[in-house]
Amino acid sequence: MKLKLLHPKDHSNMIDYNLVLYIGIGLIVFGFVLFLVSIHFERQAEIKLFKLKQLEESFRKAKENEQL
Repeated sequence: MKLKLLHPKDHSNMIDYNLVLYIGIGLIVFGFVLFLVSIHFERQAEIKLFKLKQLEESFRKAKENEQL
């Protein structure tokens, strides 16, 4: 039985597991960055909502004082 020696170019049908690993790590990092961005935009929306509620409250108080 004779063993055939393979050249690096003969590995065309093999999976490059390092590439799979790097793609997976890249997807995880990309997902984490998207998560951070979503938290940032959610916080901005909460701040705007809080300011609008404060403005509504001040308009309501001003209207009440005006009626007195």
